[in-house]
Amino acid sequence: MSPYGELLASVAGAPLPDQSVTAVTEESLGLLLFTSGTSGAPKACLCSQGRLARIGGIVAQMFELTPDDACYLSMPLFHSNALMAGWAPALAAGSTAVLRERFSASGFLDDVRRYGVTYFNYVGKPLSYILATPERDDDADNTLRRAFGNEAAEADVARFAERFGCTVQDAYGSTEGGPRCSAPPTPRVERSDGRCPAPW
Repeated sequence: MSPYGELLASVAGAPLPDQSVTAVTEESLGLLLFTSGTSGAPKACLCSQGRLARIGGIVAQMFELTPDDACYLSMPLFHSNALMAGWAPALAAGSTAVLRERFSASGFLDDVRRYGVTYFNYVGKPLSYILATPERDDDADNTLRRAFGNEAAEADVARFAERFGCTVQDAYGSTEGGPRCSAPPTPRVERSDGRCPAPW
């Protein structure tokens, strides 16, 4: 038996938590989200039900998502970006969430067309990977309107927007919360280090 299996076996038959406590409030713990460890070891951040709902609502409003939208999530659902910039906004707007078992740069455009994707969120390299696929004459002939994420190379942001005929908004927000910083949407006219509005 694996060490994990042994750990599970050691708690088999343990009593379940008190089932009479069913009230979920905005302050109720919703998730433990782990940071990426950019500035040290990854740590678990507490995310309340209310915080996740507020962020989902704000992002849905920012990108004017509606039940007619399809939101493509390229990040795994244990990642704060996938939850806060992908899944929660789709849920808040009543949009369709489009999930893939594994991200595929070569399958991206086909997925966009197959599912009528209008919104795409990313972290880091997905834009670069997609841009590395062979260009097609009809790349901009698709339903994608918006891409939103962070850590993309500036040149990739501009190239992605032009190639696929959409707006790309690159931003930064920490898993822990606090201020977020957004650069102006592409196409960019000049270099910008972004602006920092109020915290979410």
